[in-house]
Amino acid sequence: HALERGKDPHRFPVFAFGGAGPVHAYRIARALGAPALLAPLGAGVMSTVGFLSAPLAFDFVRSWRGQLGALDWAHANALLSEMETEGAALLEESGVPAGAVRYRREADMRYVGQGHQIRVPLPDGALGDAQVPALQAAFEAVYRELYERLGPPVPVEIMNWRVTAAGPEPD
Repeated sequence: HALERGKDPHRFPVFAFGGAGPVHAYRIARALGAPALLAPLGAGVMSTVGFLSAPLAFDFVRSWRGQLGALDWAHANALLSEMETEGAALLEESGVPAGAVRYRREADMRYVGQGHQIRVPLPDGALGDAQVPALQAAFEAVYRELYERLGPPVPVEIMNWRVTAAGPEPD
């Protein structure tokens, strides 16, 4: 992941966590040429602590591809609404009050012809042609943050639509 984001793994320590994380982390750190390996006390239960302290949440994704400037926005909004409704229902069944549900909307976007996409936040509310410049700018901001430059002057397309429906932070 570091290389995909234009980072040099030789500059960063490897942080070990999870059940057998420290066991495997040594060889990974060595292979990467990392300057250090951090294996804190209790590394084996860190995933459990994270699981117990994270809000109850459900992730949804729908694949539907289209170029940013030529999308059927009614269909895109229907996909997002469908995922939000599904998430709200699951959270309600789990005991989360309807007013406590939060949503995060994202899209997997890429330059046409690229072999991979990046996850870009979407604004709340209905999407349409009026939001295309803001969506293009959001894509470019994430792309520049990851790769420290922009890509070729080709159209941008959305590959997947994502919604995370989450309850409140646990006490």
